Amino acid sequence: QARYWHAQSFKAQGSSFEARELYRSLFNDRQGEVAVLAGQRLGEMALAEEDYVAAGQEYRAVLEAFPESPLRAEMWLRLGESILARADSSAFPEALDAFGQALDAGPSPEVGYKARLSQGKVLSAQGEEDEALAVYTSLLREQRFRRFEGQTRLLIGQHYQELGQFDRALE
Repeated sequence: QARYWHAQSFKAQGSSFEARELYRSLFNDRQGEVAVLAGQRLGEMALAEEDYVAAGQEYRAVLEAFPESPLRAEMWLRLGESILARADSSAFPEALDAFGQALDAGPSPEVGYKARLSQGKVLSAQGEEDEALAVYTSLLREQRFRRFEGQTRLLIGQHYQELGQFDRALE
C-alpha cells in the first residue's frame, strides 16, 4: 500500500513515468486489491493521454488477472468507455458487451447507471434512436437511479435535440 500511495504522489506531482513504473510493478506483483487499483490507475493514465487502445488493454489485463475482484464491474465499465472513445463503429458491439458485463457484475448504483447510460449512447451512435431512448426512459422508472434523474432528463433532452425534435427537447 505504501508503494501504491508513493505512485499516487508521483502522479499528483506530474511525474507520470515514475508513477507508471510503480503502478506496473504493483500490478505485476499480483498482491490483491492493491494490484487491481494499480491496474485501474494504469488504464486511467492511458485514458487521460487519449490512448484508448492502451487503456482497453490495461482494463482487460486487470479483468483477466482478477476476474472476481469487487472492482470488476467498474473495470468492465472503463473497458467499455475506452472502446467507445475510439469512435470505431465496428467496435460498438464490443462496447455494448463490456457494458453488459458491468451490469452483470453486480455494480454500485453509480456504475450501473453509467453502464446503462453508455449502452444508450452506443445504441444512439449505431442509429438505433428508439432503442437508445428506451434505455434512457427506463432509467427514470427505476428508483435506485432517482438521484440521477436530472442528468437523465438532460440527456433525453439532448437526444431529442439531436433528432431535431426541439419541442420535445424543451419539454
